[in-house]
Amino acid sequence: MERIVLEVDSETARKWRTSFYRFRSHLNRLFSKQINELSETGLPDEAEIEQHYDRVQESLPEYRKLLDKAGKEASDNGLTPEKLDEMLSEEE
Repeated sequence: MERIVLEVDSETARKWRTSFYRFRSHLNRLFSKQINELSETGLPDEAEIEQHYDRVQESLPEYRKLLDKAGKEASDNGLTPEKLDEMLSEEE
């Protein structure tokens, strides 16, 4: 597996760092699937990109709620950013 870097806003980055590893792994698989599908079907035109962006923006509040819920559950179960960093460094 190879690492890539994506630029996101600070709040999204914080929520990503504090989310469960299984949750992040699931999103990584979904992202990989989407990229692979795009490479097979070709890149979308500008109108398709704008439509997709609009759909993403509409679902963003629900996604953020999901991240908040995952973060709260992780915190309630004793996961701290420090523990998460430690677990992530062990996986490498």
